[in-house]
Order: sequence, then structure tokens, then C-alpha cells
Amino acid sequence: MSFYFWVCLLLILAAGFVVIPYFFPSAAFSIETSAQMHGNIGLYEARLIELEEEFESELLSMAEYQQLKEELGLSLLSDTRQLSAGHKRTGAMPYRLLAISSAVLVCVASWLFYLEQGAWAEVEIQQMSKVLDAQSPEPQKVNRLVQLLDARLISHPEDTGAWYLLGHAHMKRGTFSQSVKAFSKLKSLVGHDVNIETSLVQAKYLAADGQITAQNREAMQSILKRAPHQSIILEMLAIQAFQDQDGEAAVKYLQQGLAGGLSGAKAASFRSGIQRARELAGMDSIQVTDMSKKQAAGARHRTKSFPGVAQVQAGRVSIHLSLDASIEASPDTVVFVIAREQGGMPMPLAVKRLKVGDLPIELELSDADAMMPSRLLSQFEKIELVARLSFSGQPSLQTGDLEVLQSDVQLAHLVEPIVLRLEP
Repeated sequence: MSFYFWVCLLLILAAGFVVIPYFFPSAAFSIETSAQMHGNIGLYEARLIELEEEFESELLSMAEYQQLKEELGLSLLSDTRQLSAGHKRTGAMPYRLLAISSAVLVCVASWLFYLEQGAWAEVEIQQMSKVLDAQSPEPQKVNRLVQLLDARLISHPEDTGAWYLLGHAHMKRGTFSQSVKAFSKLKSLVGHDVNIETSLVQAKYLAADGQITAQNREAMQSILKRAPHQSIILEMLAIQAFQDQDGEAAVKYLQQGLAGGLSGAKAASFRSGIQRARELAGMDSIQVTDMSKKQAAGARHRTKSFPGVAQVQAGRVSIHLSLDASIEASPDTVVFVIAREQGGMPMPLAVKRLKVGDLPIELELSDADAMMPSRLLSQFEKIELVARLSFSGQPSLQTGDLEVLQSDVQLAHLVEPIVLRLEP
């Protein structure tokens, strides 16, 4: 908003310099007008002296003297009025129209010059990029940012800042494969950079519906060698450990992240994860090797006071999943069960990977299945559930896949399991 304010103010000032002389022309004409009036007064005074001399020499009678004197005064008055009228005509309507036209021309020309030579697109991108700071940004704004960045990269294909923003915009948008492409391009331009490589790994992780591929795990280990406390990498590894029911590994990764000096909500989220991981592994807080008894007790106290932990029980949903008998699929065909925010970005909140051979099954999605500890099921009042039969084994929907969607799932009011049935 401040940008538009200053642009308008500068245009108004520029127009003012053009308009003011036409509407207030007295300064431009005052010298010429004054000179003419002084000349007329001088002639009047000289002629008046001549009349007085002629009267004293008895060349004029009293009546003639008075008449000529009055005529001389009327002549001076007439000349003065003519000068004043001519001065006013200089500010008449044609001149004011010229002034207004000139002012409009200055504004339009300045604006067109800025659009051609200025950095309007960069300013708009900078303003729109603020939407990426929101946890659940408005989809329309994210889409607009993607459009701006795509247009920018057509004319500036090596703009690393634009590629970086585009990668994160696609991540917020839920188009993870496009995010992978953006960060891959950015890496090819910049080379080895921990932050960029971390973003690329995160995009690949999300594109795989929260599964760590062998290639991605190798990239994670490479990053951790250079940045041992990289919290995003450790968070993904901890989530995978939760999915593998490996509580000890989850504790290890989360404590490694805390050792890097995390603070605020992120640190509280890691502490919450550590508590859940200990429960999963059947560990007592005293058994954690890198924490003293006093530190462990403090961690328990902080975790219990963190709002997310009190909601863990509420942040779970039971599901009964079955497959119609008419569907032909091998027992090893992959089935994904996904929970995502209702009406928000399509990024999954929690994911479980099953096989057709496991069906029918009673399962549960909870905060322990969260793809990101900072986005737990317990933080959302309403979610939607998706069960997808993936013949390709890919987490994203492919041609020929089957899926069922259940919307408006209110976690706080659940009593019975949600029934999902995959049908042709």
C-alpha cells in the first residue's frame, strides 16, 4: 500500500508543477503589466503638467482646463482596466484546459515509462510473496503468486530468487511435483547449498506422500553431514521413524534437532514428538542418554503444558476401510489413506500406506502419523479423508486409480469409525 501512495503523491506533485503556472499566472505577467502601468502614469503626469502650464499662461479657460483634466483621468483609468482585463484573459479556459491536458499527459507518460523501464513485476511479486508466511494461505493468492513468478521466469530464466519463491509457492499450493522441478532448477543454477537442497528434499518427500525414498534418504544424510541440526531434515526422519514404529529413532532425531538451539513453537513441537516417541518405544524419560533426570523432568513438564499435547487424544480418527469384491487387484497393490485440511491447501496432514492384502482393516490416523509435527490433526477442527487404490504405486492420483473421499470430518464430535469403501 505504501508503494502506491508514494507513486500517486509523486505524480500529483509532477502534475502540480505543470498546472500551477496556468491557474496562477500573476507572477509570470506581473513585471510586464507593472511596466506598462508605470508608463501610462508617467504620460498622465506629464500631460497634466502641460495642462497646468497652459492654464497658468491663460491659453486655456477654467472650463477647458477642467474638461481636459477629466478626459485625461478617464483615459488613464481606461488604459488600466484594459491591462487588467488582458491579464485575466491569460488564465482563461483554453489555458486551463491546456494545463489539465499537460498534467494528464505527464502522469500517463510517467506511468507508461515506469511499466516499460521500471520494476513493477518485482514489486508485485515481493508483496504477494508474503502469503507464503501464512500457515494456511488463501489459494487464490498463492495461485496469483505462481502466475507472476511463471511470467517473471519466462523473461528472466536465471532469476534464482524467483525459482526459490516458485518452489515454495508450489509447496504451499500442494503441487509438489512442480515444486521439485523448481528447486531442481534452482540447484542447477546455484550448486551445492544446504538450504536449497533441504527444500528440494522436502518437496520430494511431500511429492511421495510422506515416504522417504532411497535417493532422498541419501540426500538427507549428505545434508546432515554439513548441517547436523537441520530441523526440517530431522523432522522428516522422525516422522518416518514414527511410521515405522521406531520410537527410539524418532527420539534420537528430535533430540538432535533440539540440540541445534530450536526455540518457540518449533521447539515445543519437537518436545511433544519426543514425548510421543518415548511412549511408543516404552521408554522412561530417565533412560534418554543425553538428558539428565532433571532435564527429562523439565521436558515432561514443558510438554504437558504445551497445548498440542493435551489435544493428542482428540487429534485422532478411526477408519474402517474395505475394498469392493468386484475390484481386481493383487494383494501387493498399494493403498494410501490420507487426511488433509478441509477447505485449505491440499498438503496432507497425515498419511498411511497399506496394501490390498491388508483389507478390510480398522486403522487409526493420529498426530503420530503427521507429516509435519507443526501441522497436527489436533490443530484442525475439520478435515477430509481420502482412501486411494494406486495401481502404479505412486502417491499422486494416476489414470486408472480408484479413490473415495469423505469430507466434513469433525474430529471433536467423532464417536464411531469413519467407513470408507473403495468401489469401481
